[in-house]
Amino acid sequence: MKKFILLIIAVIFLASCATTPPAPSRFEKGFYIYPKHEFAVKTPEGWHQTKRPPDWMGSSFMPKQHHHLRIIFLNNTTNGFISITSDKVNRPYHIMAMNPHGLIKFLDKSLKETKKKLLKNPTCKSCDYEIINFNRWNEFATFSTVFLNLKSIIKGYMYSCCEDDACILTFNMVSTEENYITNISAFYSVVNSFQDNPFYKHYFNKQGAE
Repeated sequence: MKKFILLIIAVIFLASCATTPPAPSRFEKGFYIYPKHEFAVKTPEGWHQTKRPPDWMGSSFMPKQHHHLRIIFLNNTTNGFISITSDKVNRPYHIMAMNPHGLIKFLDKSLKETKKKLLKNPTCKSCDYEIINFNRWNEFATFSTVFLNLKSIIKGYMYSCCEDDACILTFNMVSTEENYITNISAFYSVVNSFQDNPFYKHYFNKQGAE
């Protein structure tokens, strides 16, 4: 089952191809900051940073194997797991924005194939995805999966970073089914902190002015 969760995560990185090690990151005022890809997210209340998979997910899920992984948040009380990955696309942002239909077509084909593979897994109860209508090249896809006792949701975002580069950021949550409602609330608090937090805007606007 865990390898299928990894497969879902990998598919969202369709445009990713960089293999450079992550730039130094840090925590400041409750935010995790990753300057190289110009994003910041807030740690959800009651959650903590971790480098190891929780016992309830099993040892086969090893985030350190994925070089795009930036941070993991964990809540052992509610059995919730949130990971964040990022990468830079080797194409200018404005070029990518000129052909959204081509990317949508590519995403649809790839995610459809992934869904087909997942549904062959006897532990997979349901699996579906949605490609979002691009709005200023922000959220582009959501992938949801329900296994026998675990539920997973992934949201992918593309945004302009480092002047005219395009960066991809993905949020992945895995939760026990009984605590899904509680954990999904924390998940969206992390997503919203990336989209709308004034600290992020202030920090990077200040950095750009220096």
